[in-house]
Amino acid sequence: MDFPDPIRDIILNVSLLQNNPALLAADTIGIIVEAGRETDFKLSAQDEIIACGKLRSGTNMLLLTWPGMFAKTQTLPFMLESKTGTLVLQKTILITVSVTDNREQVGAPRQTLAAEFTIHMYLAGQLIGFRKKTMTELVKLTTGPVNAVEDPALRGSAIRSVPSSQSISILGLAMGMAKYLVEKKLAAAKKTTTLAAQKRTLSVVFSKNDENGEKKTIQAMIELQTK
Repeated sequence: MDFPDPIRDIILNVSLLQNNPALLAADTIGIIVEAGRETDFKLSAQDEIIACGKLRSGTNMLLLTWPGMFAKTQTLPFMLESKTGTLVLQKTILITVSVTDNREQVGAPRQTLAAEFTIHMYLAGQLIGFRKKTMTELVKLTTGPVNAVEDPALRGSAIRSVPSSQSISILGLAMGMAKYLVEKKLAAAKKTTTLAAQKRTLSVVFSKNDENGEKKTIQAMIELQTK
C-alpha cells in the first residue's frame, strides 16, 4: 500500500519574521509547514523535542528555537517526523544562519529615474499617429538618418527630404523599444523568482542585548533547506 508523504512544503514564515524582531532576538524563527492531510508530527533538535501534536491539512505555523542561533554563522539541523498509519516519515530541516555584520549598514537611498517620451509616426512628412509613454527606467535610443518616404500624391521635386541632423531612426527606435520591453519582462520574471526564493532565504536586521547588557544590531541571512 502506498503512503504518500503528507508534508508538501516547508518554508520560512517571512511575514512573522519581518514583523517580530523580538522573536529573532530570542533566537527563534518561524516556519510554515504545508500538509496535504492531517497527520501526527514531532519536531526535535539534538534528540530534544521542540513541539509535537497534529498538523492539520493546509498551512501550519511552527517555531524553531536554538540558543545562540544568531551568535555566529552556522547550520542548525532540525528533524520533523510525521506519521501515516504505522509508517513514520522524516524530513531534515537545515537552517543556515549567516551573520554578516553586527552593526547596521545604512546605505544611501537609491535614486529612482523617471522619463517620459512620445513616439511620433510620420508618413511622407505627415504625422499619422503618436503614443506617449512614462517609465522609471531610461531607454537609450539610436539616432541616425531616415530615408524620405514618397507621398503617393506628390512626385518629383515635391518629395520632401528630412535633414539627417533632425531625424530619428525608426529602426533604432523600434530596437530600443523592443529591448526595453524584453528587459521589463525579464525584470518581472526575476521578481517572481525572487519572491519564491524569499520563502526560503531571508535577510533580517534586529537589535538584542549582548552578555554585557549593551544593545547591538545584528544583520544576518536565514536560509532554509529540507532533505
